[in-house]
Amino acid sequence: MSPDRATCFAACIACWIAAVLLSSSCQEDFDADMTEDARTVRMKSCHSITLSIVKGTSNNIEKMAKVYETKMGLTKEEAINHVILTRVMTCYMNIEQSEQDNFMAGGQMSSTNLQDIFGSSRKVPQKPNAASERQWSLLTAVVQEARITSEGTAEVKPEYNEEF
Repeated sequence: MSPDRATCFAACIACWIAAVLLSSSCQEDFDADMTEDARTVRMKSCHSITLSIVKGTSNNIEKMAKVYETKMGLTKEEAINHVILTRVMTCYMNIEQSEQDNFMAGGQMSSTNLQDIFGSSRKVPQKPNAASERQWSLLTAVVQEARITSEGTAEVKPEYNEEF
């Protein structure tokens, strides 16, 4: 990744953290009783799942990003980063342990799993718009580590034809 893209990505993450701090509620993080290692593994899994899906749905991601370009005045790249980061955090909040275990064991994610993980139908105690600074910082660290080590692109072969 070029330094300009890395700077843009870092600025996007910083903007998100600032927005979250200004709008987050006083609820306790859903992952407060998880170990730091468990949180990191969960975020890395969601980062990998999201990137794998993004590869197959770039047209849909760009359409979603257009909305943020217009509404928030973001550049195309910032808007795409916004969509991807939101999807990673959505996965982090929604994924069930059995789904994470299945993914980590090399299992396929079904269309239903992906809809549940990236959708809004699950009843979860915390939503991405209420993510804490600690959770956004974890996402930032996972993204930076993946970029440095060129990891985070585990192969997921979802059983769906629709774009998420």
